[in-house]
Amino acid sequence: MLRMSKGQMYTFVTHTFNVIKGKCEHSCSYCYMKRFPQKDLHFDEKELKTDLGTNNYIFVGSSTDMFAENVSSEWIKRVLEYCFKFNNRYLFQSKNPLRFQEFLTHFVGKDVVLATTIETDKEDIKLSNAPPYYSRAFAMRNIKDCGYNTMITIEPIVDFNEELFTELISFAKPTYIAIGSDSGNNLLPEPGKDKVLALLDKLKDIVPKENLKIKDNLRRIL
Repeated sequence: MLRMSKGQMYTFVTHTFNVIKGKCEHSCSYCYMKRFPQKDLHFDEKELKTDLGTNNYIFVGSSTDMFAENVSSEWIKRVLEYCFKFNNRYLFQSKNPLRFQEFLTHFVGKDVVLATTIETDKEDIKLSNAPPYYSRAFAMRNIKDCGYNTMITIEPIVDFNEELFTELISFAKPTYIAIGSDSGNNLLPEPGKDKVLALLDKLKDIVPKENLKIKDNLRRIL
């Protein structure tokens, strides 16, 4: 079903919609879905009867990464084709953003934001089985250069190299940036208050102030 967005979700998103469900191969250490029993990856056919309405902002694939390498291309195409029968804005977020490029023709002329998560630039901090942070940034830059709206999510923020991390985010040329902290008590190596405040100042030079989304959960660090 189409679910109202709540909890720690993006405040600008109104609903979530999940057709592809089950265990994500990226297995992020902080993933909230790990609190629930994880079924095998599957396509929930009945979701394609959902009325997605009009003028909503829908996060599609919020419960598993629908662009992970082990997800069928046919499944993804069916989800996209169904979504675009309705007049909404859609957020598609993946830690494998290189795969967005396989479906760029489906996004032409659609109101979409394509996003990825970059929690840090430190390669020695292993948070998941997802592609490396730098490859995500390169993929997002290519997508932005193709004319699409993009977003970098720095959540949960993890300790980083101050200059290098800013350069990495800037290189990706995001339209929007969202930043937040770990809200799940996962004992991640977090940066200190001063480091985060300095980063926020630099992010304001990368995107317009109104395009920098600071999540409430970041207050715990600040």
